[in-house]
Amino acid sequence: MAIIKDLLRIHSLTFRRKSCELPPDLAPCSYGCRRPNEAFFPPNSAASSEAQTIRSTSTPSPPPVVISSYSAPVQVPILSIPKPRKRTQPKQAMGHKNSKMANTTLVEIFQSQGCSSCPPSNANVIELMTNYPSVLLLTYEVTYWDYLGWKDSFGNKDFDRRQRDYAARFENESVFTPQVIVNGRADGVGNTFDDLNKIVSKGYMAAANEDLARVTTEGNSILISGEDLDETADMHLVRYMPKPADVDIRRGENAGRCIPHRNVVVDIKKIGEWKGGSIVFNIGEEKQDGIERAVLLQKGRGGPVIGSAKLEKMSM
Repeated sequence: MAIIKDLLRIHSLTFRRKSCELPPDLAPCSYGCRRPNEAFFPPNSAASSEAQTIRSTSTPSPPPVVISSYSAPVQVPILSIPKPRKRTQPKQAMGHKNSKMANTTLVEIFQSQGCSSCPPSNANVIELMTNYPSVLLLTYEVTYWDYLGWKDSFGNKDFDRRQRDYAARFENESVFTPQVIVNGRADGVGNTFDDLNKIVSKGYMAAANEDLARVTTEGNSILISGEDLDETADMHLVRYMPKPADVDIRRGENAGRCIPHRNVVVDIKKIGEWKGGSIVFNIGEEKQDGIERAVLLQKGRGGPVIGSAKLEKMSM
């Protein structure tokens, strides 16, 4: 009887240890990012059709399991990055006056409050924005990590779709967080300053030889001018919160942490198209307090951004 009790005790301890292990499909990848369970296939691709066929002919897979056994989440130190040296950060990438780029360098980050891999990249892009006023930072909070125990307070499924558009254009095998995208032309994780610097430089150099659109704003008017395009570019109006927002996370992988947020996107919508020449768009005033706006000119869904600018608030 004593032997049986010992065996039961050992089996119980072994089971508890296994239940606390992180499943391979939820573990951080080698690049310091996180990918959801289901791989992303670009729409209308052969892989997408094959995946749909398999799903329709096989037994449906069970829903993802909520990992609730984390009593001590993985702690990722928030990096304090120095102001970049001139030799490692080209002036052109930051909107140098002799550059063909528009007045702003667009930096988009897709992240989640429920992802323990996101805080370092988030801290880096905030530091970049602080040191370079010409950087337009837009923070998109995605929702596909909400099932891990913490629902993102700024999450929006529209941002999930925007990130999937980028995944299709970059031919990434899946969406992941954190993801930093510069000018719609270069992407990466950005969890170290060196990595972020490479993404910013690549995002600029990819467009250095193009005649990009010139996007300027005056009050509620958007002025666009440039050479004729081979394809129509979409004009998006982005509404975001410039005021810093620090969120205390009470559950999930980041439980017990206070995560800073800057320029959190509220919504993004298409408001027009442009194919070249000079044109003026007039939009209404922003009526909600604490909201600022920016305009992006982008070649198709997930395509390169050929111009961006902030809309200055009208002084009363």
